[in-house]
Amino acid sequence: MDDACGRTRRMVSAARKMFREREAEEERAGRALLAAARDDFDRTVEFIVQKYRPREVWQWGSLLYPDTFTSGSDIDIGLVGVSVTDHMEIQRLTEGTACLPLHIARLEEMDPRYVAHLKKYGRRVYPDTA
Repeated sequence: MDDACGRTRRMVSAARKMFREREAEEERAGRALLAAARDDFDRTVEFIVQKYRPREVWQWGSLLYPDTFTSGSDIDIGLVGVSVTDHMEIQRLTEGTACLPLHIARLEEMDPRYVAHLKKYGRRVYPDTA
């Protein structure tokens, strides 16, 4: 009986170790993806600002709140002062250029209540507020 209990304990211990290792690897992969997504955000905003000169660029969503970030997240970019035509061109030119889907929105087209929420909890990245 002691032999069976010992085997069971070893199996449980090995399973726990595998689970902890898997969790640690998933956490490392999540941090790497978050860093890549933030780099893609910066690169995309730089491209938009240089080429289209929006009045404002906003960031919101899980890139600002890492506890909510997952591999299913997207990269949220809000623009003010970009024409519909330029917005469509931006979407076309940036499609597939980031590690996660880009959600590039014209704030003028969004529900004002959502824009107010976005501005309260998001971050204006252009013009720089620092």
